[in-house]
Amino acid sequence: MVTVKIKRVESPRKEAKTPLLKKTKDKNHKRNGERLRKEIEELRESLARREAELNQLKEQVRYKNQLLASKDLEFESYKRISDEKIILLEAKIKELESKLKKSHLQKKRGALEEHLLKS
Repeated sequence: MVTVKIKRVESPRKEAKTPLLKKTKDKNHKRNGERLRKEIEELRESLARREAELNQLKEQVRYKNQLLASKDLEFESYKRISDEKIILLEAKIKELESKLKKSHLQKKRGALEEHLLKS
């Protein structure tokens, strides 16, 4: 029995297409790579802008919190002063009420004594 080896021969057309396909694929890869690099750069720029905006907003919040804290201290001070004034005014009212009661009682006694003397 005789064995025959068959060698496959590529057609000249196919051989000619292979380098062209390879060049086309390389160009497509380069285009895709460039496009992806451009997208990455745009995303980085966008991220940088957003981070800057975030930092600015954080700074505004810090500033407003400081303002609120100082206003809070100011209101606490006003409240303390107002409470002290209220206490002093209440004491003055009690003092005046007691004086008024004494004078009223004295007038009542005087009227009662006069009434008793007349009778």
